[in-house]
Amino acid sequence: MNEELTLTNDQLLTQTFLAVGFPIGLLAAANDVDPLNHGDPLFWIRFGDKFHGVMPLSMLIWLRATTPASGEEIYQYLLENKFIESPDTLLFQLNELLDEGLIVSFNQTKLSTKIMSLRVIAQGLGLGINPDNSQEFLIGHFDGRPVAGLDFVSYILWMYFDGLRTLQQAIKDAGTFLQVEQGALIGHVSSLLVVLLKTRSVYLDISPKPSTQNKKAAIKKFNYPF
Repeated sequence: MNEELTLTNDQLLTQTFLAVGFPIGLLAAANDVDPLNHGDPLFWIRFGDKFHGVMPLSMLIWLRATTPASGEEIYQYLLENKFIESPDTLLFQLNELLDEGLIVSFNQTKLSTKIMSLRVIAQGLGLGINPDNSQEFLIGHFDGRPVAGLDFVSYILWMYFDGLRTLQQAIKDAGTFLQVEQGALIGHVSSLLVVLLKTRSVYLDISPKPSTQNKKAAIKKFNYPF
């Protein structure tokens, strides 16, 4: 059981959450339903080397937490859009997502061991130095428009969020490159994560486990239309 589930309902509403994984959406359209609850569609999240199917309400909560959001902020978002009427429904879904590891608690003043063990994966394009400000380095999306302006240290850290390293390892390697103590970077990373998540310049994921093939398992073949 996830230790975060010991939080009270009030704590869950005041706690800030971050989503973990990458959204895939519907994979099989009308056939993508919960086998235990026919008729309810499943949305999918890639989580390390696995895929989690979640119900629409859970997906909305998860998507809202792709940028840092408190339980109260998530509740207000769902309430205003008439997805739920009671916080009890939200608290149940939050507990399930926490238990599955699809969201994690986030304390900006002190990064948890859990957060440090996650991979922070860069998205978008590094645009380099801002021609109007030589002290600022830009990140853009694929339309080429800048979405974030960072100082040099932050930009180097973003470059090390390559999907191969955990956050802990990225900080260590960036510190070696910059010749800066890790402790000085850790405090810097907390605020940087908020900026990068809000501008969709990174996402969080777990490290996939090394794959091992079961030689005795039968290989099922599919006939794909190509």
